[in-house]
Amino acid sequence: MFTRLSVAEFGIPALIATRVVISALVLLPWLVRPRRRDALVGRWWAVTLLGLINTALPFGLLAFTVQHIGAGFASILNATAALFGALLAWLWLRERLTPLRVVGLMIGFGGVLLLSWHKLDFNKQLGPWPVLTGLCGGFLYGLSLNFTKRYLAGIPPLTVAAGSQVTAALMLLPMGIYFAPAAVPGSTALWAVLVLGVICTGFAYVLFYRLFASIGPTRTITVAFLIPMFGVLWGVLFLSEAFTPAMAAGAGLVLVGLGLSTGLLRWPARVPAAIGTQS
Repeated sequence: MFTRLSVAEFGIPALIATRVVISALVLLPWLVRPRRRDALVGRWWAVTLLGLINTALPFGLLAFTVQHIGAGFASILNATAALFGALLAWLWLRERLTPLRVVGLMIGFGGVLLLSWHKLDFNKQLGPWPVLTGLCGGFLYGLSLNFTKRYLAGIPPLTVAAGSQVTAALMLLPMGIYFAPAAVPGSTALWAVLVLGVICTGFAYVLFYRLFASIGPTRTITVAFLIPMFGVLWGVLFLSEAFTPAMAAGAGLVLVGLGLSTGLLRWPARVPAAIGTQS
């Protein structure tokens, strides 16, 4: 919603750069204390690479995707992050994927398809490129969570969030300057990008990495399934969009899939049959 309010006046490249720079400024005070910076000593290369693969590159790739295909298709491509994250955790980190979790991932992705199907739109002039960039963005999100577990384990979540956003901001700042809008955006666009940077990026990354530290990468990345669901919710609440039975079914599938893939929902435990009788 806030992106819609600001992208027309900023343009996608400048909007992404401004958003990340604001989030970096919000989180930078956390790194003022030497002991917090010391946690990154020897691992700045990993934090820098994380800023590239979890923010700078996927933000740019998905911005290109959104610019050329419909919101529904983009939501589906973004949700593949959960599937890529689980696959990479299994292949790279040898994390066990139970049948129940696999079923949950499939159900959750099916819910995303149902939620987004009515908004599908494809740009035939550009061929497969918008789809490929969207898939690459989802892949990078899944990769970044497993990369964090492999190379940044043990570092406080807020330190990881701050370090990665600062390095991403340094990468995106030249792009933001080059593509800066010719005229100063209006007050509505400025307030919208401020909210995007402070709450939707800075604060959101803090929550994201705290969740990662608590439940691991495979479960954390399933939040990607919730993006289309909340997109539908905000559209109904603030943009007077219709809410259909198919949307309700899709949201239900997303919630069931999340419950199964994160372990919140489990099969009922078998009750062992009684052997013999008590005299």
